[in-house]
Amino acid sequence: MSWRPAVCPVGIPYRKPLKDVAVVERVLTEPEDRITTGELFPVIEDLASIQDYMSDNMRLMKTKIDLEEFVDTQFAKAAGAK
Repeated sequence: MSWRPAVCPVGIPYRKPLKDVAVVERVLTEPEDRITTGELFPVIEDLASIQDYMSDNMRLMKTKIDLEEFVDTQFAKAAGAK
């Protein structure tokens, strides 16, 4: 996929002491289907777990949002996400 080489340098600062873009690129591209994005569908339960952790453990949120109201799945459905 054409986006993979472009994202490799982005991740390097977060993988210290790893400074080798080639390693990150290899992880993203071999095998070619290691990372796929064609069937991403927002799962309310997964998002709720993230929100709970951010609120309860990290204290990043004072109040929680209503995910059922906030998450709009119509675009994912129209794109064929599963």
